[in-house]
Amino acid sequence: MSVFDKLFGMKDLDKRVKKMNAAAAKKGSGKHSPLPEGVYVVNFELSVNNCSAELEVYLGEMNEEGGKVVSLVRRSRYGENGYIDEDKPFGKISGGSEFTKKMAKLFSDCNVYGWDGFHGANPPGVLDGTSMSFKAEFSDGSRVSASGSNNFPAGYHVLKNALAEMTTRGILEKAELEYGGIVLKLPDEWAGNTRFSFSSDIAVVEVVEGKDSVALIRLEISESGYRDDSENVRYRLGRLIKDGEEFFVSLYLYGPMDSGYLSAKNKNIFKDEKLDILKAAFEGDSRDVIAQTVSAVEGEWFAEKGDTLYYSDGRALFDKSRSIILSLFAGGDYPSGRLVLEKDGKKYISYSCTYDRDRLRTLDDLKCRMHKYFTEELTGRIIACAEKTGGFIEENGYLYVPYEKTPSDSPYGNSQLKEVKNDHLIVSVRKKAEGDGKYDYSSAEIFEFPITRNEEGRFVFSDFYGWDANQKTTL
Repeated sequence: MSVFDKLFGMKDLDKRVKKMNAAAAKKGSGKHSPLPEGVYVVNFELSVNNCSAELEVYLGEMNEEGGKVVSLVRRSRYGENGYIDEDKPFGKISGGSEFTKKMAKLFSDCNVYGWDGFHGANPPGVLDGTSMSFKAEFSDGSRVSASGSNNFPAGYHVLKNALAEMTTRGILEKAELEYGGIVLKLPDEWAGNTRFSFSSDIAVVEVVEGKDSVALIRLEISESGYRDDSENVRYRLGRLIKDGEEFFVSLYLYGPMDSGYLSAKNKNIFKDEKLDILKAAFEGDSRDVIAQTVSAVEGEWFAEKGDTLYYSDGRALFDKSRSIILSLFAGGDYPSGRLVLEKDGKKYISYSCTYDRDRLRTLDDLKCRMHKYFTEELTGRIIACAEKTGGFIEENGYLYVPYEKTPSDSPYGNSQLKEVKNDHLIVSVRKKAEGDGKYDYSSAEIFEFPITRNEEGRFVFSDFYGWDANQKTTL
């Protein structure tokens, strides 16, 4: 079986084509228009809008000797000379003359030759869904163009799904995964026994048997920073600098809770080598090795050393730390799900919401959480300061803090992280100026929040500014 057939699943496609043609005949939606003998697709472009800011695009180029099909995400941004399209390829397939013939058969079976001039108007009352535009050129000089919004020509869904599958899913022929400009080395036994699948920023490798599958790893690429690793199952692999842009690469490791990989069902489905792969992946250290075997095929690769605080991490650190400070020292309107308690004529509110899975029940719970964001010394100062302003109450499985309203004449408003350094964060805080109205903050003040690394190597604050009703105080 050729690589094309493995990736494409031609037998399955034939079933879908027959089902599509039968449905079209039943609806009386037009006769089938196959490609003339010997005619092939020279080029095509299919753009799909799934009601998002991005387009899902498939591009193809072919001649008698072979060709390729690429899947990509297209985004538009406004530049000096108007809107500019930015394409981000994430999947492709190519082949020789046999590839060209099979693509011609696919287009013929899907009735593409008969699409020309089709413009499917959006059905009345349909406010969501997808739309598409299509154009193609054939070796006999003919051209086809079509479009539709929730109204498509017969064969469209079969073609679109086939293009997606052939460019974004397939059997791993080698013990490596190439995606997004990097290569990830995999255990040798994964070659031929696992399948990959791509999307615009995620690649997954899984063991497959028939319609059943178990995911092993997920490679994630982001332009805005590493994906959250709070689950302790992600490796921060490193950064790829390509075409002047920076991409952060993380590796998510699926575990027994994700897959139930050794369930009784899976033991019956997966046999021999595939079951051995599952056992080794989830019980051994093979995936620890994977995280150390990355190289770049495009651009320049920088393995993560863990000694840099990136902007996205600094923003998360500041936001979560500020949330703790506000919960302890500021009032305001609290979200639903918080419990209110009255004691000795004073109101208290639960620190956590009733629906929080990891809600704080005791003061020790709060201290443990604070150690993720503050030094132990600063945590002690914050807790001591909070106890002076009203203290804490532990009752009925909840930790309560004073419920107080912040006066509307507070001199400080919202804050914004401006810059991240390895020893401090630079934050701009909105501030009232003379003549400002009740909710106006036309001025700003810059603060430097010092940070350090704790014994675990985590970046934390060694000092933090809190704002009460009348003045800025350093805790």
